[in-house]
Amino acid sequence: MTLEDIGEPIPVGEAKSCAFSSDAARIALGFGSDARCFELWDVKNRKRISRVDHAAPRLSGFNFMRFTPDGKRIVCREWNHGGSVHVYDGVTGELLCFLDTTEGAGLAMSPDSRSIAIGRTDNSIAVWDLVEEKRTALLTGHLYPVHQLAWSPDGKCLASSAGSGSLRLWHVPTSREIGSIDGNSAFRFLEFGSRGGTLYAKVYGGDLKIWKIPSLEETEAGY
Repeated sequence: MTLEDIGEPIPVGEAKSCAFSSDAARIALGFGSDARCFELWDVKNRKRISRVDHAAPRLSGFNFMRFTPDGKRIVCREWNHGGSVHVYDGVTGELLCFLDTTEGAGLAMSPDSRSIAIGRTDNSIAVWDLVEEKRTALLTGHLYPVHQLAWSPDGKCLASSAGSGSLRLWHVPTSREIGSIDGNSAFRFLEFGSRGGTLYAKVYGGDLKIWKIPSLEETEAGY
């Protein structure tokens, strides 16, 4: 398998995940199974920038791979082995650190590229500083594992939903819960409006819901 547009193809091989930088200048590839590694490629010059090999059987692939908005880092999460989060340099491809070893599903990056929020199977949410490589908050309150997360455009609020259908709103600088809704339908995704005044959520097999922020009053108009 190859990835190409004009010019020589980039060998994708058995890659299980990939991510482009925002300017499409670089592509990150995650491999599992027999080739447990991470590669970063220069798209224009069709040149591999780096390759990081992981000792078997540590890595079976990533279920999340994304460049931070500023392109300086690449955040990846493993399929298994506790769902460890790998952070690579977005320019050189160097492995910078592992951030979390508690399995979970939800993961979201802050708009300023500095922080990530990680949903954990112990029902909590860990917030990590990518620059300092340290955990800055542990948010607790959900009764089930957190699967969906979303940051507000200003990076001050974080929305989270658990498998039970509960929704919570957090003020990240103070680690305070500032709103909650308990439901019985899980959400497929969460997303803030472009100005941060509303929160959107798609119910599995159901409708799109919209709430005002921070009151969490349901509405029909988003902004």
